[in-house]
Amino acid sequence: VLAEDESELTGARTTELEEQLTTTREHLYTLIEELETSNEESQALNEEIQTANEELQSTNEELEASNEELQASNEELTTINEELQVKSQEWQGVNAELEGIYATVDMPLLAFNERGLLSRTNRAVQRQLGIDDSWVGRHFAALPWPAGMPSIHALFDLVQASGRTEVMQLDDVGARDWTMRLMPRRGADLAPAGALMLLEE
Repeated sequence: VLAEDESELTGARTTELEEQLTTTREHLYTLIEELETSNEESQALNEEIQTANEELQSTNEELEASNEELQASNEELTTINEELQVKSQEWQGVNAELEGIYATVDMPLLAFNERGLLSRTNRAVQRQLGIDDSWVGRHFAALPWPAGMPSIHALFDLVQASGRTEVMQLDDVGARDWTMRLMPRRGADLAPAGALMLLEE
């Protein structure tokens, strides 16, 4: 009887151990699967991080290239600005010289651009013709000429086209007799740039 009881006890323990081993084995398999899944996810995440890092590096290179271009453009603009300042100073000098020349001429002197608009006068124009700087920018046909002033449309067009000085005698204009000289103006490219009118009494 004792032998049978021991045999049954041993069989029960063996069964219990086998069940525990099976449970442990299944748990291990589950852990292995979870680890494999976790490893795949980690690998995918690592690839995403690597891709993002490459994109960031590419973006950084583009930004560096853009920064170099902006720096080059800024240097060009600085150079252009310096050149413009030099040109501006030169033009100021030329303008001051012209103002001095106009001021020394004691006869009415009027400058018109290629469209016939008044661009400059001297003090003699204001004093003798009554045309002041407020008329700058107006067409010669709209200026308040003294009574008796004839139209100069045709003469202005002729001077523009021929490039030659034309002379006209003006009698009894503003109760004075004048000799009008209409002289062509040329631009830097030698294109017609208007005319100068000089009135000699």
